[in-house]
Amino acid sequence: MTSPPAPSRLPTVSVAAIAWVLVVALFILLRVGLVWRAPVGGAELAHLSGAWQARIGVEDDRYVPTLYQAVTALTLGWTESEQPARAIALAGALTIPLALFMLRRQLGEGGALLALLLLALDPAAIVLGVTATAAAWDAAIALWLVVALVASRPPPWSWLPIAFLVATAGPLCLTVVLAAVISAALHRLRPTREALLWGAAGTALGVLLTSLQFGVDADGLRIAAFSLIAAGFDEPWSTLTVAELGALYGLPLLVGGAAAVVWLAVRLRDEGRSPTPMETLSLGVAGIAVVWFLVALPTHSPFPLGAATFAACLLLGPALARLAGRLVAMTWRRESWLLLLALALAAIACFVLSDWARQGHVGGAFGRTVLVVAGIGAITALATLATYRESLPLTLLAPVAIGGVLLLAGSSGIALSAAGEPLSGPTSPSSARAIRDVALSANTSGGSIVVHERYRDALTWPFRDSGTLVLASNVPAGAGVVIWPAGAPPPEGFVALDGRWVFERAIDGPDGFLGFVHWFAERNSLDQRLEIVAVYVRAP
Repeated sequence: MTSPPAPSRLPTVSVAAIAWVLVVALFILLRVGLVWRAPVGGAELAHLSGAWQARIGVEDDRYVPTLYQAVTALTLGWTESEQPARAIALAGALTIPLALFMLRRQLGEGGALLALLLLALDPAAIVLGVTATAAAWDAAIALWLVVALVASRPPPWSWLPIAFLVATAGPLCLTVVLAAVISAALHRLRPTREALLWGAAGTALGVLLTSLQFGVDADGLRIAAFSLIAAGFDEPWSTLTVAELGALYGLPLLVGGAAAVVWLAVRLRDEGRSPTPMETLSLGVAGIAVVWFLVALPTHSPFPLGAATFAACLLLGPALARLAGRLVAMTWRRESWLLLLALALAAIACFVLSDWARQGHVGGAFGRTVLVVAGIGAITALATLATYRESLPLTLLAPVAIGGVLLLAGSSGIALSAAGEPLSGPTSPSSARAIRDVALSANTSGGSIVVHERYRDALTWPFRDSGTLVLASNVPAGAGVVIWPAGAPPPEGFVALDGRWVFERAIDGPDGFLGFVHWFAERNSLDQRLEIVAVYVRAP
């Protein structure tokens, strides 16, 4: 007799694998829609304008010769749309999950997964990783450089393309390079002679091409990362300052990153060990990025915020993973009810604040009393909970939950209604391109199209491929169509076309704390400033 065949075993899937699939799906979903829906604005507007000028052979300071900027200029040779360039930026961003997957040994399985989750939800990473800025590939290249430095042993020849990509990238990669030098000095590590030679060759090739601006024009020695840093102190690449952007979009990650640094320092002291190469590299990147962020606080560039939050994700991911492990392993005591009490009191305080924010002013004595009592009660409950050593991890759940809600609100706002968010402004609305189309079709007299000189920089992208335009502060005699500020006196001999012609749009930040609370609850509640123009045609 033969025994019956053993039943076939069904394949099993680990919880970690399911978690990776879900986080990667979230990473993609929060980005893919921006390729089609996000308005062109901020740094992207400036760099697309520079790429267009490079494409037609006009030298322009807005063209920063990164490799991605050169690729963008190439795409504009066969299309007038920004979407192909954004799709290429998205393709680079989609390699980030794989890079973090390869860092599991250094960050831990949970640390790498949570770092990816934080990067997926980071509003600055979403915008800068998908829109066609000169530094669109920075996060991906920087993370793969980290992989090459601490998680793999690439052959010496591979340092040629690695160094080339870094040399032709933006400033985020520069922070990793500087941190790697510091880490190598602390750990007394030296590259092999072959790797050093290949890396030097790749760097030299990259610097040569950036100095030649990838064939646009030779203008002395130019390193793209330094060019972007310097331009960020002068150019209005954002409606809000770095400080305001950090408060609106980066506060959870910035505060969490600082807490993760303190946690790591305490852990190293308790364990009596030196930091690992990955920890040293992460701390170095964070230190350099924070210095850049602090120096750039009054400027209008989103890149310092993106660098600071990128570093915070690498540090905060492992810290949150360790906290989650403590929460799973801990014995839930009776004192845990204090956490529920603190959350309930915090919810009451938030309800009062949201009601004030909706009304636009602070409420009466009763509301103030409720807010004070609820706030003090929540803090007292958390402080009492912290006195129990076994329940200490529960105390951290409240700030983690608040930070997570703020982060999710920012990322969903960017992903679902980027046009109403100040992070990517000022923007060039679709009506600006419509003004160009109307001007071309209305120019039946064959005269020149005259645009007021105050719109010199703003007209490059919406008026691309429009032939010769005349910039002037006074209407010349041969003008056929005039695009003029709506508040300026109309030119003689011209009639205005009917319509509300919006040339540029900027979203202001919330006004004060109550304004922030109102914006948090209603994302499209911010005031906007419109640059309205008038379109005139010569009278018959």
